[in-house]
Amino acid sequence: MNTVLVTIPCEAGELSGVRRWLRAWLDESGVDSTLREDVVLGVHEAAANAIEHAGPAENVQIAASIDDRTLTIDVIDTGNWLEGTRDDDERGRGLLIIEKVAEHVDIRRHSAGTTVRLTFRV
Repeated sequence: MNTVLVTIPCEAGELSGVRRWLRAWLDESGVDSTLREDVVLGVHEAAANAIEHAGPAENVQIAASIDDRTLTIDVIDTGNWLEGTRDDDERGRGLLIIEKVAEHVDIRRHSAGTTVRLTFRV
């Protein structure tokens, strides 16, 4: 099993680096380009949600593992879930995008923060 853990500050400017790192790791792991782009989009949205809605949190962790059949990525924050509003038509689509691209999505809110697990079939 190929496993990696990355920690980033809770800053939107960190997301481009996450996308580059994740693409490279997925390439090294032999994930095809179509699935790779779905994974990158889903993780980007989950990390962006953590940065925006997990206040206050200092870091976001991304734990990724892949075996013969399954790619699992956890996006973990240590903040408190802040409910967003749906007043703006341009906002509030992150979870919908994540659910569209991932095979399975599990969101766990707990006293230490929130974990969003994305699972993909490889």
